[in-house]
Amino acid sequence: LSSLRNDEDDDTPLSSSPPLHLLEVSCPSLLESHLGASEKNISQLFALARSYRPCVLILNHLEVIAGVRGRDTTSEGTMDRLLSTLLVT
Repeated sequence: LSSLRNDEDDDTPLSSSPPLHLLEVSCPSLLESHLGASEKNISQLFALARSYRPCVLILNHLEVIAGVRGRDTTSEGTMDRLLSTLLVT
């Protein structure tokens, strides 16, 4: 890693840059059965990612929570709320 260079300054090794944090999350693990709990999990995840700046957040299986808006078949509109939370956060 020390042999890689930062694009901004050819004399500065990349290893002298601030650490880059990597958070990898399986989206199905964010889902809960209690009303509002899944939305809270998404909000907390992004708050955690912001606290670890700079951070790369990898959301595996995003399609589980990010379906097509307006096509939610649940009676509570859970999936639409989750997508809205994801887009707002």
